[in-house]
Amino acid sequence: SAQCGMGSDTFECLRERKVTTLNNEPVSVSSMFEDGGAVIFLIRRLGCPICREDAQQLCSLKKELDARTPPVRLICIAGNKLGHEEFLEEYWNGELYIDLVKPTIFSLIQEERFLVRAMESLLTGYHILGGFIRTSNKRIKHGPYGAEALEQVNGGVWVIGAGDEGILYQYGERAWGASVILGKEDEIRKAVNRIGTSQGDIAG
Repeated sequence: SAQCGMGSDTFECLRERKVTTLNNEPVSVSSMFEDGGAVIFLIRRLGCPICREDAQQLCSLKKELDARTPPVRLICIAGNKLGHEEFLEEYWNGELYIDLVKPTIFSLIQEERFLVRAMESLLTGYHILGGFIRTSNKRIKHGPYGAEALEQVNGGVWVIGAGDEGILYQYGERAWGASVILGKEDEIRKAVNRIGTSQGDIAG
């Protein structure tokens, strides 16, 4: 089996991974995209207002995804369940799964020098301050915090083609407080439109 982590063959690792439903039932990640492909959103924390803003923005594409034949599934994967009730009620209208296996699926989208960039962003406060002002203006709530808030993980998004098409788009969070969806909707749409027509060109 694939040895998965930063720098691994991301698609092969994804095909072998399993996550769980909120009821702790195992689900193969490969089953999520085998029919019509999927947009998979890795959310750093369900209670993070900037993460919730990204979730809302991604949900604005759901009608387009559902209209495709077969539909493209809209999936969110989180590292724990904390705050999932409010997240599902107010910020997300797709599917939600949990990944507790170490190393988590988040390691597959870890950007090179992410921790260095993260420390730079903490020192400047630019992304975090801007994000909190923006989400406050949108009345996006802070969710509950737990020990996982201190974990050094970053979020991201994949557009994965149907079957063996592979990864058609990948973007990983570049610094804490930076959005992974805002401003990238057109790129995500373009990748979705390639589903069923091409092979993925992102290996890891």
